Amino acid sequence: MEVIDSEFSRQYQAKKNGELAFVEYSIQERKIFFTKTLLPESADEAFVDEFFKGVLTLVSQKKYKVVPVCPAAIGFFKRNKEYKEILSAGIRI
Repeated sequence: MEVIDSEFSRQYQAKKNGELAFVEYSIQERKIFFTKTLLPESADEAFVDEFFKGVLTLVSQKKYKVVPVCPAAIGFFKRNKEYKEILSAGIRI
């Protein structure tokens, strides 16, 4: 899955069967806050995990720490404990 950073929209985006999936973000002091997610109705847990793994690949290249605010992002981190090192200090999920 190809995930792109639409900096103008402040969204990481990908498509599934022609439907757009995105997570909106806000950046403050080297932290990236995932504030809102829109996923296709056909998106299952595997798709969500693949999407966020692609997003985190891009985020880690920029050396940001993550603050998940939206439920989809929080759910991803609960299911994928191996990504906890990218969370901002003090974030416990």
